[in-house]
Amino acid sequence: FLVRPTSDRAKETLFNIIENSLKLRVEDSSFLDCFSGSGSIGIEALSRGSNCVYFIDKEKSSCHLIKKNLILLSKKNEMVKKELNVYRKDFFDKKFFLKKKFDFIYLDPPYRKFLIEDLSERLKQLNILKANSLIIFESSLKEIDVSGLKLLDSRRIGKTFISFFSFSH
Repeated sequence: FLVRPTSDRAKETLFNIIENSLKLRVEDSSFLDCFSGSGSIGIEALSRGSNCVYFIDKEKSSCHLIKKNLILLSKKNEMVKKELNVYRKDFFDKKFFLKKKFDFIYLDPPYRKFLIEDLSERLKQLNILKANSLIIFESSLKEIDVSGLKLLDSRRIGKTFISFFSFSH
């Protein structure tokens, strides 16, 4: 399997849009990094002051890498008051649930493998959305409105599209 890390440029753009365009605070937020790979997005959220970050990836090697990266980060930063969890789970596993709701949900599934509709449906099943949660979807295709989600912004960065959705009630 291939881990395709989000480029530094895409990561920078993503957090600039959250903080400057959408005027949302990552500081003191809860952040869910799905299909997390190396965990670089969740770790970036931590470095920007998020106090709770959960990582989900079904690959053992990815979870090992995330834990290793978190250990390296904890040596540089005070991580005592942070709530961190790494789950080696399939996002679509019907037996898998999180007993928490998140401010930010970042979805970076293998390109062209899942449709945003399927992911959106699973997010509803997981019951992890707050009224004002921001759902961020990274893919190789430009996203359009999805039932149950409202497209707030979409940007192209190289060959990648990052789309920002809110939950429409």
